[in-house]
Amino acid sequence: MLELRMIEKTTKIHVNMEVDPRHVPVGWVALYFDDLYDESGTELIGKAYGVNHAIGERKSDGHMIQYVTEQFHLEDGSLCAEGPMDREAVIAQEWVQIPVKGTAGIYLGMSGLWSWRLIDLTDPLIPLVSNIKLGP
Repeated sequence: MLELRMIEKTTKIHVNMEVDPRHVPVGWVALYFDDLYDESGTELIGKAYGVNHAIGERKSDGHMIQYVTEQFHLEDGSLCAEGPMDREAVIAQEWVQIPVKGTAGIYLGMSGLWSWRLIDLTDPLIPLVSNIKLGP
């Protein structure tokens, strides 16, 4: 089992509509670019980019479900994560997770889970703790 622990900080974000990020409507889309740092948050170790879009409200509780695709580019390889997550859990700074697969380098052929949570909702860099666990 291989585990990566990082801090992500957003360097650019583009949205298709300016709304309160705590209450996005169906159809809201964000394209973002992140710098990846070691778990101390001081050493730059890679880059990531992704697309996040609000796809619908879950009927059982009214929570907005978003679909996220993110690609991670590190010195020793790259990974791609994608899947749905509960936006209310994201805004509540809870841990969320989606599947991830290695696409190049030492990660090629590996798969696992990407878990992350927001650190600070007021920081314009939208920092988050990111953990990736991979296996063969």
